[in-house]
Amino acid sequence: MVMDVPERRVCRVAGQHRSTQRRTAPPNPYLDRLVTRMRELAVANPHRGRRYVLDLLRKERWSVGARLMKRLWRQEGLLVPQKRVKHWRIGTGENGFVRRRATRKNEVWGMDFVQDRTSDGRPFRMQVVLDEYTRECLAIEVRRRLRGKDMVAMLDELTAIRGAPAHI
Repeated sequence: MVMDVPERRVCRVAGQHRSTQRRTAPPNPYLDRLVTRMRELAVANPHRGRRYVLDLLRKERWSVGARLMKRLWRQEGLLVPQKRVKHWRIGTGENGFVRRRATRKNEVWGMDFVQDRTSDGRPFRMQVVLDEYTRECLAIEVRRRLRGKDMVAMLDELTAIRGAPAHI
């Protein structure tokens, strides 16, 4: 059913540009061959991205720009697989050690240093000591400066109260 409504008004109401209503693009055999070759190269080089495939296409004398390549790559849904994170195995190698898991309270303590800034921009540091088994925070030392002797004093105080752990 055709209505007598101007094209401009219909496009404005629909939120579309007027040029999208005029004609569809004719099929392009060059682009079809380019996409086919692009897919072949992407399958042959699975861990490479569109820039690498673009370089290979240009070496093969294909006339393709970076923007067209980006559009076609996205249109075809080609992705590069994410890199796997390499997990370092602590116990392997000649200098490796076995990570001990806590099996009881007060067996393994963990220490960490945290740094932050106050609202006026001055830094402060915190030393945190945790019991690995109970996940209990044993001590937090907060100062502008933390020295080695401060750490030793805090550990001496903790061992006097709770006893010495098997491992730190």
